[in-house]
Amino acid sequence: MNSKYTGLLLGLSLIVSQVVAQSGFSYRVNDNAPVLPFAEVVASDLPDDWSFSLVKSGITVAPEPGGYDKALKQQIDLARKDFRRVQAKMKTSGANAAQVPQNQKVFTANSSNGTPNDNSMAISNSGKIISVVNTNVRVFDENGTNQMPYRSLAGFTGNQLTGLDRTYDPRVIYDPNADRFIVIFLQGDSSNDSRIVVGFSQTNDPAGAWKWYALQGNRWNNGTWFDYPIVSISKKDLFITGNLLQDNKGWKDGFTQSVIWQVKLDDGYSGAALTNRYYDNIIYNGKPIWSICAVQGGATPYGPESFFISMRPGDAKNDTVFLHAVNNTLESGKAQLSTRILKSNITYGLPPSAIQPSGQYLQTNDARALHAIIEQGVIYFAGNTIDTTNYSAGVYFGKIGNIWGAQPQVTARIISYDTLDIGYPSLTYAGGGTGDQSLFMTFSHVSSSTFPGTSVVFIDRYGDISSPLRVRSGDGSINLLTDSNERWGDYSGIQRKYNETGVCWISGSYGSSNGTHPTCVAKIKNVDPKLSATNLAVASMKMFPNPVMETLMLELNVEQKATCTFQVIDAQGRVIKTFSDRIINGSGLYKASFDVSSLPAGSYFFKATTHENTLFTQPFVVTR
Repeated sequence: MNSKYTGLLLGLSLIVSQVVAQSGFSYRVNDNAPVLPFAEVVASDLPDDWSFSLVKSGITVAPEPGGYDKALKQQIDLARKDFRRVQAKMKTSGANAAQVPQNQKVFTANSSNGTPNDNSMAISNSGKIISVVNTNVRVFDENGTNQMPYRSLAGFTGNQLTGLDRTYDPRVIYDPNADRFIVIFLQGDSSNDSRIVVGFSQTNDPAGAWKWYALQGNRWNNGTWFDYPIVSISKKDLFITGNLLQDNKGWKDGFTQSVIWQVKLDDGYSGAALTNRYYDNIIYNGKPIWSICAVQGGATPYGPESFFISMRPGDAKNDTVFLHAVNNTLESGKAQLSTRILKSNITYGLPPSAIQPSGQYLQTNDARALHAIIEQGVIYFAGNTIDTTNYSAGVYFGKIGNIWGAQPQVTARIISYDTLDIGYPSLTYAGGGTGDQSLFMTFSHVSSSTFPGTSVVFIDRYGDISSPLRVRSGDGSINLLTDSNERWGDYSGIQRKYNETGVCWISGSYGSSNGTHPTCVAKIKNVDPKLSATNLAVASMKMFPNPVMETLMLELNVEQKATCTFQVIDAQGRVIKTFSDRIINGSGLYKASFDVSSLPAGSYFFKATTHENTLFTQPFVVTR
């Protein structure tokens, strides 16, 4: 009996499926048979993989992620040629610019024997780094010293899964709670062979033992294959999202749907059969959701609830953002998927192709959400977009607040420059703890006078963005394909060092002098003086009238810039109202007021906190 037929029989006899419908939204949830590991290997004991590749004529080209109408893309590129770029959408210099981060270490990592690179990296608390690209894996220490011989993606599994001859789209993630690594990559770009290969390290040593599993990309044997995985972990589960495409069709007519796999982490860490769940037929107003981005925890993996972001990536202009949530763990037996449709304050759109000094173009794909994190109840996400003020390729940087409320709010901005095209952003947490929501963002850069390279910006606790730090400048244009439209991206890698405050590591690509795109890995440090700033103090504070019937007034005299949160608390300690992220923009006298007419008569407290400390807790009385 062949494996495909076995999988089908398992599906018919053991899968429990349920269709769930909400207002305008529906999905199907499938509890699958546990998936047994196909191999256990010790990475350092595997036979050497010869790092052989044929540049240009023999380059391995990963499937295009698509997501857009190529004719529309051509129209945007033509419009750009006719447009004189006169200004940037956003200036990052000046008085309100954040502190430029520090590049503390950079080294060349993986060679490029595939295109695009699809950079992903992870670093453990002990400083062990895994860097993956199309189509190989490297392991380093923090000095850039190689810790394991070269491994192809197939070779990393010990070649114990047959037919690994079309591997691509690798991802790697580190779990600080378990001190383990997870590696994911795809095999095959047709329904005849579509597999999601998942490896769990059995120790904290990436050169040690691994357990390997394979999930079916063509889950229902219906002529589709799985593409473009995005991964996240919660405290208990691994999530893998992706898109199902029909054989021999482009994205415009071949896309069928986006799906979510939920896998129990402890099963993989122990080498047991993987408990798993599969969410598909995710439909809103009769149309399938297009490309789902898993949201990763910022300072640490969170849970039990996990979030996901979707957009309308192929449109020339749109402001729709979908917020999905799986509300619980697999272990709970209560996990359900929900979706809400939100509207951003500004639009995103299909980005133009980027221009190299050689005159060749770099593909920027579509405007999907490429990376997202959640920190302190706020979701941050980023993707490629057009900046319509100058027709450049920029980054759409969004923020979703009030995510547990009735009406989550999306606010976004476009990051772009008059001298660079940028794309393929990824985000990680850069702050110092509760209240500090600072971020790092890395992205690829290029221009008609600047070779392709990797940059990073720092976004401080007030939302100000630094000037870009060029982590690795390019040495030449990318020239791997026979046409003039080279692959770029399709994503970049970033992770905070969980046990080192204000430090992250990134992986990205740069153009080499021979036309290839090697990988750089770098250590980036938050040098914002406020990371360890002294606590803000209130020189004086007045609250009046007290008792109060309608409007309560406050006067605060403070001595430095801060972001404050104010709360109204009742006599039982319950938070009645929160006013979040109110900025004190430097020293001086500040006045505030709010209406208390909806509060019942009684005793209350007004509490003010910053990222670092509590400023005051002041009692007041409401009378009627």
